[in-house]
Amino acid sequence: MKFSWSASRSNSGSSDDPETGDVALQNIPRQSHDSGGHNRDAESPSPDHGERILQEIRTGRYTCTICLDPLTPGTTYEHSLWACLSCHTVTHFRCAKSWFEASNQNSILPSLLVPRIWKCPSCQLEYLEPRARCWCLKHAFGSLATMENNTDRPNACTERCERVRSCVHGVEKNCLKICHPGPCNMPCDAGCADAPIVRRTPGRWARLRARVRQRETGTLRFLAFMLGLLFLIYTLLGVFCFWHVRWWSQPYRYTEWRSFDGVGFAECMFLLLVGVCFIMPAIGILLFGIGKKVLEVGVLAFNVKSREARYAGLLPLVLIGAGIWMLPIIGFAGGPDIAWYNQMKDTCNGLDTRIAMYTSGRFEVKSLFSNVPTYEMYLGSQLKPVLEPGVGNNTNAIHPFETFQRLSISRPSSSSPNSELEHIAIDIDIPHHLYRIMHLNTSDIENAYLATYYKHISSLTTLPTFHPISETLISNGTFTPVNATEKHMLIPELNIGISNMHDFISDYAQEPFVKIYQNLAPYSRSPPIASLSEKEAFHATLSEDWDSRKMPNWEHEVVMRTASFGHGRQRLDVCVREDEEVREGGLRSLGVYEDLWIPFAVLASYRQRMYEIGEGSGVRGLKRGD
Repeated sequence: MKFSWSASRSNSGSSDDPETGDVALQNIPRQSHDSGGHNRDAESPSPDHGERILQEIRTGRYTCTICLDPLTPGTTYEHSLWACLSCHTVTHFRCAKSWFEASNQNSILPSLLVPRIWKCPSCQLEYLEPRARCWCLKHAFGSLATMENNTDRPNACTERCERVRSCVHGVEKNCLKICHPGPCNMPCDAGCADAPIVRRTPGRWARLRARVRQRETGTLRFLAFMLGLLFLIYTLLGVFCFWHVRWWSQPYRYTEWRSFDGVGFAECMFLLLVGVCFIMPAIGILLFGIGKKVLEVGVLAFNVKSREARYAGLLPLVLIGAGIWMLPIIGFAGGPDIAWYNQMKDTCNGLDTRIAMYTSGRFEVKSLFSNVPTYEMYLGSQLKPVLEPGVGNNTNAIHPFETFQRLSISRPSSSSPNSELEHIAIDIDIPHHLYRIMHLNTSDIENAYLATYYKHISSLTTLPTFHPISETLISNGTFTPVNATEKHMLIPELNIGISNMHDFISDYAQEPFVKIYQNLAPYSRSPPIASLSEKEAFHATLSEDWDSRKMPNWEHEVVMRTASFGHGRQRLDVCVREDEEVREGGLRSLGVYEDLWIPFAVLASYRQRMYEIGEGSGVRGLKRGD
């Protein structure tokens, strides 16, 4: 390998250039492992290794390990030196710098991302970028020219070494020599023991630690830097992922984070462009560098020599690295779905009737009790004009229950013998904020037809024939309107409140986070009319943040709630409390009390109305009919 240093060899003008192959190897000065790069045939008589190196540099007998030119003292750049702290080999700084640059010029990793390292040409100990400094590393080479003894002690400053080393008795001391090359050779003093410490033969773990320490300066520092950088990146990603999960799994709290809308769209584009194009490739490069160095340290520490053993150690590193690399992808892509599942899985505990809202008009009702069979309900839009005597047909007045949504229910009656069906109709007049409960003498086939085949009526050539049914009014009442200020809906006659009904109507993402409470306090007296303080306490309960595990005030019972089970948003379900009784065979369900169908009918009617006016099909994921 040729290096682009400016200083020429001393014999570069002759034909005896070692790189041309014209010089016999025995004629090339060879370095000694005991005395660095000095010529063994002209060894200095000084007993101290450091002083011997200085003497040979002053006399020009110490040769550079890299370029094989002699080291000479001086104050200019070409006389700057570099020394290994392990084997104490000394080379020209320009040679060490050129070797370092040449060995890293083809590196695919930028120097700001990965510290560049190089190995001592004698002992292969790894270092960061070489620097031109004095022997004790306190001063840069450029400042040595102003010191008095620069000629007598080449490359040395005038300060004490002060490195911490141990004498033969194992006592750590500061080196008191003037800045010097070579080992410190700490002398003993009066505080040392009488006899030197006899070092034991190193055991398995001692040899392991010794082999690891051989690369401590380069490899372990590299690993520490890379692991620290990886930890920092994953810490920042973890914080970002934590908020990302909350934003997308708690729309009731972060209303501006909606799927592909507003701020949520900006975050998706940021994750796609920055995360996929930059962050994930950078993490892959980091993990590759860390894995490579971990494998090198493992091979060195455990003295692994066979290729099969190295491949066996590579496989778990690849699997671990792939798992670490996949963590951000799993967190950002699957985290919101997992969080959604965890917050929804226990929401309906204690509410034993489940209503699957597959469509806007047909609902399947299932009970967790075996004595209650599954049945269906239908929600259809009804139009029954009311003509008053003496009023022309061109009037624009709309009377109550001229247009309304009807929820028709035909279910087994818990009080009827022979499992007879009871037929109920819940009518919801949204413009007038009215409801009524009707008992029917038979099932409302007409309403089921309207709920199921509403879209196909215009294409039919003939309409089916429906038999008239008898209706009996059981009860009626009102429900309050909602807006951005008054978000909760109250049904005063039933002491029932629907929390965040305005958000349910206006925002599709809020549908699974509605709770329906019943204020039980007024039922301690007759008639059950709530006092002003009871109304205020009930309103405070309705205003509480959604929480799947928090239990409300014992006087404010959760009788119904919406949910969407599964990993991520699925179909909308409604859970309802059932009436129960204790018999000899155990607990038996009496089904859902008919008053509790009122809040469900209100929810379903508003949801269907939003679909009909064009804010449901694509936005709410609904379909009309089968």
